[in-house]
Amino acid sequence: MQHIVHRISITTAALFLLLQTAVPLLYSADFYIDPVSGSPDGDGSLAQPWKSLQEVIDSNRVESMKWSSLPYDGSNQLVVRNEGAPIKGGDTIWLFDGNYESVNITGYYNTQTITLAAMDGATPRFGSILIRAGANWHLRGLSVSPSYATVYEPITMINLDSHGYHGPIRDITIEECSLQSVPDVSGWSLEDWNQLAASGIAADGTNIIIRNNRVRNVNFGISVTASHSLVQSNVIENFSGDGLRGPGNYTTFDSNTVKNCYDVNANHDDGFQSWSYKDGQVFSDAKKIVTRIYYRFSAHS
Repeated sequence: MQHIVHRISITTAALFLLLQTAVPLLYSADFYIDPVSGSPDGDGSLAQPWKSLQEVIDSNRVESMKWSSLPYDGSNQLVVRNEGAPIKGGDTIWLFDGNYESVNITGYYNTQTITLAAMDGATPRFGSILIRAGANWHLRGLSVSPSYATVYEPITMINLDSHGYHGPIRDITIEECSLQSVPDVSGWSLEDWNQLAASGIAADGTNIIIRNNRVRNVNFGISVTASHSLVQSNVIENFSGDGLRGPGNYTTFDSNTVKNCYDVNANHDDGFQSWSYKDGQVFSDAKKIVTRIYYRFSAHS
């Protein structure tokens, strides 16, 4: 029997190129933010954490990509933003207990996913989170409520925004987060529901994953105009608008629980509502994949 041995040779230059390509995947870094004990002058290490996520963004500590010019018109090219900054694609920013107020992240197209995650046992509290015109962000284990903000406003708590001027959004994951207008609505009147109920998550863009979140005491729960996305295993409890909205094309809603609708106004309340557009008009022949929608629905007045 003849044995054939295949030998693979690789040049030094090719090996260097291979290693260079793999380095970002192999050597991701961890950074830390502690709003209680951190400092703006820290280095982001566990021993010297930063104090504020918004300060980290505003002080250009995240190396990313941005559009070469604005307004965005589809012909723009991505160029490096904040070259040499310590936080890069693939890194994780760990968040201690404390109040982070509201955060705005606009124009950060990461080359690899940057994760914003709660430390084990911690509850990072945000008034709201806006990610506008960006890519490759992952939010995990965060608590979001306008009741944590300095001034209460019934806004959308997590907003993933494709913006006409700043550009589109894509490749975002939100998971294991807790969102609520306020912790307890047992004493809310009809007027309170109409004036104080914030909405949970609104998502534009492409390739958005919203998974294993709990959204409570809200107007609208989760609204997804994004395409090619996944909304899975979320709980929407106590809502006065729609629990789930899914007008985005080719998006899957799987194993979500929607319960307890508060009928407080003339809105047509739905556990799940979906529609499509054609030539600017609502179009009945939806091009969506909507599978296994499970919801428990009961009404309260």
